[in-house]
Amino acid sequence: MSMNGRKAVRFTVIAIMLLAVCMLTGCGTETISLNEYVNYEFKGYDSVGTVSWDFSGKAITDIANAVSNQKMNDLQTQIAFGEINDAIKGNFDKTTNLSNGETIKFVWNIEPERASSIKKNYHIDLKYSDITVTVEGLEAIPTFDAFSDMEVTYHGFDGYGTCEVVSGKKGITFSVDRESGLKNGDTITVSVNETAEECFNKLKEIPLAAEKTYTVSGLTAIIDGDPFEKISIGFSGTNGEGMPEIESEKYPDVTFSCDKTRNISNGDVLKVSITDAEAQKLVEEYGVRANRTSLEYTVSELEDYVRDVSELNESFFRDAEKALDEFVSKNTPENLGYEPTGYYLLYSDADKENRNILYLVYKFDYHYDSGFLGPEDVTAYKYLRINNVMINNGRINADFSEAEYPKVSFFPLPTDEGFQTKGYHTMSGYKTVEDFENKRITPSAAEYTITTTVEK
Repeated sequence: MSMNGRKAVRFTVIAIMLLAVCMLTGCGTETISLNEYVNYEFKGYDSVGTVSWDFSGKAITDIANAVSNQKMNDLQTQIAFGEINDAIKGNFDKTTNLSNGETIKFVWNIEPERASSIKKNYHIDLKYSDITVTVEGLEAIPTFDAFSDMEVTYHGFDGYGTCEVVSGKKGITFSVDRESGLKNGDTITVSVNETAEECFNKLKEIPLAAEKTYTVSGLTAIIDGDPFEKISIGFSGTNGEGMPEIESEKYPDVTFSCDKTRNISNGDVLKVSITDAEAQKLVEEYGVRANRTSLEYTVSELEDYVRDVSELNESFFRDAEKALDEFVSKNTPENLGYEPTGYYLLYSDADKENRNILYLVYKFDYHYDSGFLGPEDVTAYKYLRINNVMINNGRINADFSEAEYPKVSFFPLPTDEGFQTKGYHTMSGYKTVEDFENKRITPSAAEYTITTTVEK
């Protein structure tokens, strides 16, 4: 309940009691000094104390005696007490968060016109003035060290460090005047976020101090280092169309730049570098001051399309023969033999699905060793086709799993190979190497440059 609310109830009780007294005592004229009847009390703790007040019981008697000197009927008496009740108001100018030694003032809130009306109509002169009092008797408020169980930790590198504040068990929160860009020896100020009043309301005690100074320590020293240590420089694409892919195993968050980002060829000399911003990131995140900001790199690892049959080597031919042996052993009769007779490479500079096509031509012999006609051998020429054969630093790379292997059939096939016959025995395939070349190679001469090991 507010102070004014309490006042209204209090004076209503007073009015009823005065009415009874006046009915017994009669009327007269009196001066009432209101200051004499104000009682007050301080409660609580120093700095968060409160004050309460009320009128003493003697006020009822004295006001009743004053009213009793007046000659009024019952209705007039009720009206008089109603006006007095409404007129007398007041309160302290500060009622909470009080400290010992503090001066506060009780201020009457009585309208002068109403006081004059009461004096004129009822011959009761209300005398009052502000009352100044000094707060005293409040207990010392309990205190605690807000910084005793909190923790300040430092992270990072000298000159670029950060700090973190972890609150203690009491749940007090803190803020820091500087949280980043710290170096060893710096001082920071940690402050309690809650006010003393908030602390008291929550804990019934307040901090001994609201802030504390700490000295930064333990940050790792910056060292000089090579940002290109354990760098990986790779490329996507093929020779002449390469694009760089640069990563660092040691400094994964640092971005490296290249002065050429497309259409890279083997033999190109690239400049790989870090910007000032990335050099700063290297310092702040890894504690390393770059001892250089660029390096030169000569490209040599880009794959290229094989352009001439002469680029193929014995290692590749062994791989091709192995792949063909595995296919033949699983898919053809046992009496089938074969041997290489020559190779054709078709190459194009145009951007097309197959930049090169390699044909490895073999002579296949099938030996018939039964029947009333006796042994006979049927011969035909077939090919192993591989698309997009690549070369990288002398190593030939080919996808034999996607190769087109020769189909051996003893019945006609819907291809341009033809069907070779020896006596009563047959096998699908080209009749000669020239037959193969005319049907498979020559039609592509307009689109591809052709090189071959087959002697004309």
